Amino acid sequence: MRKLVALVSVLLLVPVAASADVVAGHPDSFVQSPLESNVVPLDVPVVFAGGAGYTGSNPQAITSVEVSFDGGDTWELADGTGTWSLVKTVTTPGPLVVISRAWAGNEVETPHRQRHLWAGAGPLPALDCTRCEFWQPTRGDVTYVDSDSDARPVEVGTRFQVDRPGHITAVMGFNHYNGEGTQVGRLWSSDGELLAEGTKSYPSAIDFTFAQPVPVEPGKTYIASYYTPWGHYAVSEGHFTAATVRAPFTALPDAGVYRYGDEGPTPTDGGFPEHTYEGSYYWVMPVFKP
Repeated sequence: MRKLVALVSVLLLVPVAASADVVAGHPDSFVQSPLESNVVPLDVPVVFAGGAGYTGSNPQAITSVEVSFDGGDTWELADGTGTWSLVKTVTTPGPLVVISRAWAGNEVETPHRQRHLWAGAGPLPALDCTRCEFWQPTRGDVTYVDSDSDARPVEVGTRFQVDRPGHITAVMGFNHYNGEGTQVGRLWSSDGELLAEGTKSYPSAIDFTFAQPVPVEPGKTYIASYYTPWGHYAVSEGHFTAATVRAPFTALPDAGVYRYGDEGPTPTDGGFPEHTYEGSYYWVMPVFKP
Protein backbone atom coordinates (compact mmCIF):
# COMPACT_ATOMS: atom_id res chain seq x y z
CA MET A 1 0.00 0.00 0.00
CA ARG A 2 1.42 3.31 -1.05
CA LYS A 3 2.02 5.73 1.83
CA LEU A 4 1.59 9.44 1.36
CA VAL A 5 4.61 11.58 1.96
CA ALA A 6 3.96 14.14 4.71
CA LEU A 7 3.31 17.60 3.34
CA VAL A 8 5.36 19.40 6.03
CA SER A 9 9.14 18.78 6.39
CA VAL A 10 10.39 17.45 9.73
CA LEU A 11 12.61 19.94 11.48
CA LEU A 12 16.05 18.38 12.09
CA LEU A 13 17.83 18.78 15.40
CA VAL A 14 21.03 20.83 15.42
CA PRO A 15 23.93 18.43 16.20
CA VAL A 16 25.88 18.79 19.43
CA ALA A 17 29.04 20.84 19.03
CA ALA A 18 32.40 19.09 19.16
CA SER A 19 33.28 20.97 22.35
CA ALA A 20 31.70 20.33 25.73
CA ASP A 21 29.56 23.46 25.33
CA VAL A 22 25.85 22.77 25.15
CA VAL A 23 24.16 24.16 22.05
CA ALA A 24 21.32 26.47 23.03
CA GLY A 25 17.93 25.46 21.69
CA HIS A 26 14.64 27.18 21.03
CA PRO A 27 11.19 26.51 19.57
CA ASP A 28 10.98 27.21 15.84
CA SER A 29 8.06 27.46 13.41
CA PHE A 30 7.27 28.37 9.82
CA VAL A 31 4.33 29.16 7.53
CA GLN A 32 3.96 26.55 4.78
CA SER A 33 0.72 27.64 3.11
CA PRO A 34 -0.20 29.81 1.26
CA LEU A 35 3.05 30.10 -0.67
CA GLU A 36 5.09 33.33 -0.78
CA SER A 37 3.43 36.18 -2.75
CA ASN A 38 0.20 34.22 -3.27
CA VAL A 39 -3.12 36.06 -3.42
CA VAL A 40 -5.77 35.03 -0.87
CA PRO A 41 -9.47 35.79 -1.44
CA LEU A 42 -11.31 38.41 0.63
CA ASP A 43 -14.26 37.66 2.91
CA VAL A 44 -13.73 33.90 2.58
CA PRO A 45 -12.27 31.63 5.29
CA VAL A 46 -8.76 30.57 4.22
CA VAL A 47 -6.48 27.85 5.62
CA PHE A 48 -3.10 29.06 6.86
CA ALA A 49 -0.80 26.18 7.81
CA GLY A 50 2.76 25.31 8.71
CA GLY A 51 5.07 23.32 10.93
CA ALA A 52 6.99 23.67 14.19
CA GLY A 53 9.78 21.92 16.10
CA TYR A 54 12.59 22.50 18.57
CA THR A 55 16.17 23.20 17.53
CA GLY A 56 19.17 22.41 19.72
CA SER A 57 20.76 19.48 21.51
CA ASN A 58 18.03 19.06 24.12
CA PRO A 59 14.72 19.13 22.22
CA GLN A 60 11.55 20.02 24.05
CA ALA A 61 7.96 19.27 23.06
CA ILE A 62 6.12 22.00 21.19
CA THR A 63 2.99 22.77 23.21
CA SER A 64 1.27 25.38 21.02
CA VAL A 65 1.63 27.59 17.95
CA GLU A 66 0.25 31.09 17.46
CA VAL A 67 -0.19 33.15 14.30
CA SER A 68 -0.25 36.92 13.79
CA PHE A 69 -1.68 38.88 10.86
CA ASP A 70 -0.86 42.37 12.16
CA GLY A 71 2.89 42.38 12.66
CA GLY A 72 2.81 40.66 16.05
CA ASP A 73 0.44 43.03 17.86
CA THR A 74 -2.13 40.26 18.37
CA TRP A 75 -1.83 36.46 18.17
CA GLU A 76 -4.31 33.69 17.41
CA LEU A 77 -3.98 30.10 18.62
CA ALA A 78 -3.54 27.53 15.81
CA ASP A 79 -4.72 23.91 15.79
CA GLY A 80 -1.92 21.36 16.15
CA THR A 81 1.75 21.62 17.12
CA GLY A 82 4.23 19.71 14.91
CA THR A 83 1.95 20.55 12.01
CA TRP A 84 -0.49 23.36 12.61
CA SER A 85 -3.29 25.21 10.85
CA LEU A 86 -5.56 28.18 11.41
CA VAL A 87 -8.63 29.31 9.46
CA LYS A 88 -8.75 33.09 8.98
CA THR A 89 -11.12 35.35 7.03
CA VAL A 90 -9.25 38.36 5.64
CA THR A 91 -11.42 41.46 5.06
CA THR A 92 -8.91 44.19 4.18
CA PRO A 93 -7.34 44.27 0.69
CA GLY A 94 -3.65 44.85 0.14
CA PRO A 95 -0.35 43.42 1.42
CA LEU A 96 -0.65 40.77 4.14
CA VAL A 97 2.21 39.59 6.37
CA VAL A 98 1.75 36.34 8.30
CA ILE A 99 4.01 35.47 11.25
CA SER A 100 4.04 32.34 13.41
CA ARG A 101 5.59 31.58 16.78
CA ALA A 102 5.89 28.29 18.67
CA TRP A 103 5.78 27.61 22.39
CA ALA A 104 7.55 24.87 24.34
CA GLY A 105 6.02 25.16 27.78
CA ASN A 106 6.87 28.68 28.97
CA GLU A 107 9.54 29.16 26.31
CA VAL A 108 8.42 31.12 23.25
CA GLU A 109 10.04 31.55 19.85
CA THR A 110 11.27 34.95 18.77
CA PRO A 111 9.70 35.11 15.28
CA HIS A 112 12.28 35.43 12.50
CA ARG A 113 10.30 34.37 9.42
CA GLN A 114 7.51 36.17 7.58
CA ARG A 115 5.22 35.06 4.79
CA HIS A 116 4.33 37.96 2.47
CA LEU A 117 0.96 37.63 0.72
CA TRP A 118 -1.65 39.74 -1.03
CA ALA A 119 -5.30 39.95 0.01
CA GLY A 120 -7.98 40.36 -2.65
CA ALA A 121 -5.70 41.15 -5.58
CA GLY A 122 -2.02 41.41 -6.36
CA PRO A 123 0.68 40.69 -8.92
CA LEU A 124 0.88 37.13 -10.22
CA PRO A 125 3.52 35.28 -8.21
CA ALA A 126 6.31 33.57 -10.09
CA LEU A 127 5.93 29.79 -10.30
CA ASP A 128 8.81 27.52 -9.33
CA CYS A 129 7.24 24.53 -11.07
CA THR A 130 6.97 23.26 -14.63
CA ARG A 131 4.60 20.54 -13.44
CA CYS A 132 2.41 22.28 -10.85
CA GLU A 133 0.48 19.93 -8.56
CA PHE A 134 -2.27 21.21 -6.28
CA TRP A 135 -1.00 19.82 -2.99
CA GLN A 136 -3.12 20.75 0.00
CA PRO A 137 -1.83 22.07 3.33
CA THR A 138 -1.97 19.73 6.31
CA ARG A 139 -4.67 20.90 8.72
CA GLY A 140 -3.98 20.37 12.40
CA ASP A 141 -7.67 19.71 13.14
CA VAL A 142 -8.42 17.17 10.38
CA THR A 143 -7.86 13.40 10.24
CA TYR A 144 -6.67 11.66 7.08
CA VAL A 145 -8.15 8.26 6.13
CA ASP A 146 -6.21 6.42 3.41
CA SER A 147 -9.04 3.98 2.56
CA ASP A 148 -12.63 4.82 3.44
CA SER A 149 -14.91 1.87 4.26
CA ASP A 150 -17.39 3.03 1.58
CA ALA A 151 -17.17 0.37 -1.16
CA ARG A 152 -19.77 1.87 -3.51
CA PRO A 153 -18.48 2.80 -7.02
CA VAL A 154 -17.94 6.55 -6.99
CA GLU A 155 -16.44 9.53 -8.81
CA VAL A 156 -14.60 11.88 -6.44
CA GLY A 157 -13.07 15.23 -7.30
CA THR A 158 -11.86 18.73 -6.47
CA ARG A 159 -13.28 22.04 -7.74
CA PHE A 160 -10.56 24.57 -8.48
CA GLN A 161 -9.63 27.77 -10.30
CA VAL A 162 -6.32 28.97 -11.77
CA ASP A 163 -4.79 32.45 -11.64
CA ARG A 164 -3.27 32.41 -15.17
CA PRO A 165 -3.74 30.72 -18.55
CA GLY A 166 -2.18 27.30 -18.94
CA HIS A 167 -3.02 23.64 -19.47
CA ILE A 168 -4.19 20.79 -17.26
CA THR A 169 -2.13 17.78 -18.29
CA ALA A 170 -3.25 15.18 -15.75
CA VAL A 171 -5.25 14.41 -12.63
CA MET A 172 -3.65 12.82 -9.57
CA GLY A 173 -5.87 10.45 -7.58
CA PHE A 174 -4.86 8.66 -4.39
CA ASN A 175 -6.61 5.31 -3.88
CA HIS A 176 -4.74 2.67 -1.91
CA TYR A 177 -7.26 -0.17 -2.13
CA ASN A 178 -6.58 -2.96 -4.62
CA GLY A 179 -9.94 -3.55 -6.29
CA GLU A 180 -11.12 -4.92 -9.61
CA GLY A 181 -12.06 -2.79 -12.59
CA THR A 182 -10.69 0.31 -14.29
CA GLN A 183 -10.24 3.73 -12.73
CA VAL A 184 -10.75 6.76 -14.98
CA GLY A 185 -9.50 10.31 -14.41
CA ARG A 186 -11.44 13.26 -15.82
CA LEU A 187 -11.52 17.04 -16.16
CA TRP A 188 -14.88 18.87 -16.27
CA SER A 189 -16.16 22.39 -16.81
CA SER A 190 -18.27 23.91 -14.04
CA ASP A 191 -21.48 23.11 -15.93
CA GLY A 192 -20.65 19.43 -16.40
CA GLU A 193 -19.00 19.34 -19.83
CA LEU A 194 -16.45 16.53 -20.00
CA LEU A 195 -13.19 18.12 -21.20
CA ALA A 196 -10.80 15.17 -21.02
CA GLU A 197 -10.31 11.73 -19.54
CA GLY A 198 -7.49 9.24 -19.14
CA THR A 199 -6.59 5.97 -17.42
CA LYS A 200 -3.55 5.06 -15.35
CA SER A 201 -0.55 3.67 -17.14
CA TYR A 202 -0.28 0.90 -14.54
CA PRO A 203 -2.31 -0.04 -11.43
CA SER A 204 -0.09 1.58 -8.80
CA ALA A 205 0.32 4.93 -10.60
CA ILE A 206 -1.39 8.02 -9.22
CA ASP A 207 -1.49 9.98 -12.50
CA PHE A 208 -4.33 9.93 -14.99
CA THR A 209 -2.60 11.61 -17.94
CA PHE A 210 -4.61 13.18 -20.77
CA ALA A 211 -3.70 12.46 -24.39
CA GLN A 212 -3.99 16.19 -25.11
CA PRO A 213 -3.41 18.92 -22.48
CA VAL A 214 -6.57 20.94 -21.80
CA PRO A 215 -6.35 24.77 -21.92
CA VAL A 216 -7.74 26.49 -18.81
CA GLU A 217 -8.44 30.16 -18.07
CA PRO A 218 -8.46 32.30 -14.92
CA GLY A 219 -11.90 33.21 -13.59
CA LYS A 220 -13.43 29.86 -14.53
CA THR A 221 -14.12 26.88 -12.29
CA TYR A 222 -13.04 23.35 -13.25
CA ILE A 223 -13.39 19.95 -11.61
CA ALA A 224 -10.60 17.36 -11.54
CA SER A 225 -11.95 13.90 -10.67
CA TYR A 226 -11.46 10.16 -10.94
CA TYR A 227 -13.89 7.24 -10.93
CA THR A 228 -13.12 4.19 -8.82
CA PRO A 229 -15.35 1.12 -9.28
CA TRP A 230 -14.42 -0.24 -5.85
CA GLY A 231 -14.79 2.89 -3.73
CA HIS A 232 -12.42 2.94 -0.74
CA TYR A 233 -11.15 6.42 -1.65
CA ALA A 234 -8.74 8.45 0.45
CA VAL A 235 -10.51 11.24 2.35
CA SER A 236 -9.96 14.04 4.86
CA GLU A 237 -13.35 15.15 6.18
CA GLY A 238 -13.59 18.82 7.17
CA HIS A 239 -10.61 19.92 5.08
CA PHE A 240 -12.56 22.11 2.65
CA THR A 241 -14.49 24.05 5.27
CA ALA A 242 -12.18 26.87 4.14
CA ALA A 243 -10.39 27.92 0.96
CA THR A 244 -6.87 26.78 0.13
CA VAL A 245 -4.37 28.69 -2.01
CA ARG A 246 -1.27 27.39 -3.78
CA ALA A 247 -0.50 29.35 -6.94
CA PRO A 248 -1.55 28.84 -9.64
CA PHE A 249 -4.50 27.14 -7.87
CA THR A 250 -7.28 28.22 -5.54
CA ALA A 251 -9.97 25.96 -4.09
CA LEU A 252 -12.93 27.58 -2.34
CA PRO A 253 -14.90 26.05 0.55
CA ASP A 254 -16.76 22.82 -0.29
CA ALA A 255 -14.34 22.12 -3.15
CA GLY A 256 -14.49 18.37 -2.56
CA VAL A 257 -17.22 16.76 -4.69
CA TYR A 258 -18.51 13.27 -5.53
CA ARG A 259 -21.10 11.29 -7.49
CA TYR A 260 -21.91 7.62 -7.04
CA GLY A 261 -21.55 5.45 -10.12
CA ASP A 262 -25.19 4.36 -10.22
CA GLU A 263 -26.60 7.89 -10.17
CA GLY A 264 -26.08 8.60 -13.91
CA PRO A 265 -26.24 10.26 -16.36
CA THR A 266 -23.54 9.04 -18.74
CA PRO A 267 -20.79 8.10 -18.43
CA THR A 268 -22.32 5.21 -16.48
CA ASP A 269 -18.96 4.53 -14.85
CA GLY A 270 -19.17 7.63 -12.70
CA GLY A 271 -20.27 11.03 -13.96
CA PHE A 272 -20.04 14.74 -13.20
CA PRO A 273 -19.38 15.05 -9.43
CA GLU A 274 -21.35 17.85 -7.77
CA HIS A 275 -22.40 16.58 -4.33
CA THR A 276 -20.50 17.68 -1.21
CA TYR A 277 -20.17 16.15 2.25
CA GLU A 278 -18.94 18.03 5.31
CA GLY A 279 -16.06 19.76 3.51
CA SER A 280 -14.42 16.45 2.51
CA TYR A 281 -11.22 16.40 0.49
CA TYR A 282 -10.88 13.24 -1.59
CA TRP A 283 -7.18 13.62 -2.44
CA VAL A 284 -7.71 14.52 -6.08
CA MET A 285 -5.26 17.03 -7.57
CA PRO A 286 -5.13 18.74 -10.97
CA VAL A 287 -1.71 19.06 -12.64
CA PHE A 288 -1.06 22.42 -14.33
CA LYS A 289 1.53 23.29 -16.98
CA PRO A 290 2.24 27.03 -17.32
